Amino acid sequence: MIENPESDRLLADDAEAVDLPVPIPGTEANPDTMAAFLTGLLNGKFGDRSTAEKIKENALAGLRALELQTKAGTLMEVADAETLFFQIARSERDAWMNWPARVGPELAARLDIPADTVTAELVRLVHAELAGRGEPEADFGPRAN
Repeated sequence: MIENPESDRLLADDAEAVDLPVPIPGTEANPDTMAAFLTGLLNGKFGDRSTAEKIKENALAGLRALELQTKAGTLMEVADAETLFFQIARSERDAWMNWPARVGPELAARLDIPADTVTAELVRLVHAELAGRGEPEADFGPRAN
């Protein structure tokens, strides 16, 4: 058989086209293609050597691309992103929780109101706002286009 560079089909020696037994991952931007291939492997459906080499080379190229993106800082592990997301959310929450104690006395002095009254009201309002927002959740799963 001879590879036909124009398509994902193989040409037999007599130039008759035959369908590939399994889809080639990387030929379309579709996660279902890889899932179908892996399902086929698990069910004992194997492609020919040429198909296997294409799949292997595409997979290795994909891994190298991911490694380069990681080293360049444009890609990170999901666990690292979740940790960073949590740290940023906590930092923002803590800043808001400390805000009434920082601005309450200054606001009270400007309005000529007792500082503890203003600070207590600001604390109540900030707590209500944060409670209304709920816990932040990060969804780093695949996106639907």
